[in-house]
Amino acid sequence: MMTGSPRSSATTAPAPSSILRAAGLASRAPSLHNSQPWLWSLDGPLLHLRADRRRHLPSSDPDRRGIYLSCGMMLHHMRVALAAVGWATTVERFPDDGDADLLAVLRMTPTPPTIENRHLAASMLQRRSDRRRFSSYPVPEHVFAPLTVRAAREGVVLERLEVSSALAGAVHAAARIHAGDDAYRSEIEGWSGSFREVDGVPARNVPRSSASDGAIASRRFAAASLADTAAGGHEGDPGRHAGDPGSRAGDAEDAGAFLVMATPGDDHFSHLRAGEASSAVLLEATSFGLSTCPISEALEVPATRRVLQQSAMSSGCFPQLIIRMGWARPGAKALPLTPRRPVADILTTMSSGVAAAARATA
Repeated sequence: MMTGSPRSSATTAPAPSSILRAAGLASRAPSLHNSQPWLWSLDGPLLHLRADRRRHLPSSDPDRRGIYLSCGMMLHHMRVALAAVGWATTVERFPDDGDADLLAVLRMTPTPPTIENRHLAASMLQRRSDRRRFSSYPVPEHVFAPLTVRAAREGVVLERLEVSSALAGAVHAAARIHAGDDAYRSEIEGWSGSFREVDGVPARNVPRSSASDGAIASRRFAAASLADTAAGGHEGDPGRHAGDPGSRAGDAEDAGAFLVMATPGDDHFSHLRAGEASSAVLLEATSFGLSTCPISEALEVPATRRVLQQSAMSSGCFPQLIIRMGWARPGAKALPLTPRRPVADILTTMSSGVAAAARATA
């Protein structure tokens, strides 16, 4: 951290078209209830990331961890998106002690994109939060090592969670507490269903049946119209990549894996970094062809979060986000994209060229 605001220097800055491409890609970042609580401003070769407090969800996110996690996922998405269009970044997090909403400043320098950059950027468009049941085929062991490395690069511990009574108890206890909270129910109703156009969780992305293997059930939203894939299937699912596990008849059990993103500290810097690591893990898992879904409800209630930390984890770190992942079931249809705010709404103070281009594409 430092006191005072960073200043731009007279150096090469991206063209408006590059900024718009990167911002459009990065806007696919996941966030709590798809609230998208972020704002960007451009100052030459610098991009400033700010938390948009107007989009804070007090009932789902009482300690504001969620807004930092969400912004961390956007921060990592933007880093990857810029790299894919030829701009490497160095990041200064929480650069101004007097401005709590300024979360990061990215300095951009022209650098040719790598194949890895482009593959991760492509994963942004492929990733969905899949709340449906997964296949009975387990996630291969060799997948977890690169995911662990991705998290470690962001300073975060990735720990696998066993399906246990502690995990199940924490998940269901949090759901019961929320079910009895009028303010929480009102918040959920306001941020999900069929009426929001640029944010929130649409009914078409929420399964009518609860995606659960007995321990982790999907959060209940205001409406659900997505058909969950029935048990059973057929050989040779065309949606799978070559070399992926084949579709099998009698595909009844959900063999999804559960990972927890954890940090040694529990301050807002740790929350932001956990968001960045979560983005990195989600994109890497997507590149393997896996379906994923971030889960936070059990971590939103202090008591159930403590249960998970003390009884379901071994690292001793603070749990920040659970990620559920697995293979999509045979015959599962591709999920629709969830809505996003126009780029012109999230790039607030821009150079005139970028501003004009953003308005033209809005």
